[in-house]
Amino acid sequence: MDDHTTTAPLKQCSKCMKSIPATEEYFSRRKESRDGFTRQCRQCRQQHMVEFRRNNEDYQSRERNRKQSPDYVQKNNAKNAESRKKARYGSDDQRARIRELDRIRQQRRMARKRSLPDSFTHLDWERALSYFHGCCAVCGRQLYDLFGHREAEADHWIPLVSPDCPGTVASNIVPLCGGVGGCNNSKSTKNAKEWLTSKFGNRKAHEIECRIQTYFKWVSERNR
Repeated sequence: MDDHTTTAPLKQCSKCMKSIPATEEYFSRRKESRDGFTRQCRQCRQQHMVEFRRNNEDYQSRERNRKQSPDYVQKNNAKNAESRKKARYGSDDQRARIRELDRIRQQRRMARKRSLPDSFTHLDWERALSYFHGCCAVCGRQLYDLFGHREAEADHWIPLVSPDCPGTVASNIVPLCGGVGGCNNSKSTKNAKEWLTSKFGNRKAHEIECRIQTYFKWVSERNR
């Protein structure tokens, strides 16, 4: 039986133009290339790095001085602190989502304390925001500011303090604008119809009430 010796294919270095076996002994690995190796052999690449460092000593010295400057250190520390904050608490969107979940849990706890249904979920909240196009269900104000921060509040249309309140359920929660001068603060625990009339007058109040009751009807039909 004849012995067969396996030899690696030859590869030409793009710098010294020598034909060398295409193995890790002579070439570095490179996933992006067709054959999996760099174009230059190890010896040529090493020589190139030596020449690069020799020719760029001034640049490297300037870079070291720049990175040691107080301004760079301060900016780098601030950047690292922000990265650690995001790693610990998540992105702005994630933190906003956590705040929303906390508000919903709080609303449900309030309903349970009064022995009322508390089936409202985050999905119900997203559905409410989508239905009203991200706007306040009463005044139509956009619930996002220029920085993307949400100013929405989940309002019990029939307040929890009312004996007629059905609880923290999808057919009783609407998104209202919050903050100073917001509809949520203005309405508080008042009767919805009386508050609408005092704020907008009979005609406008009737339009808003019909719009919100249409939403509640739509939600009830979806949840059947």
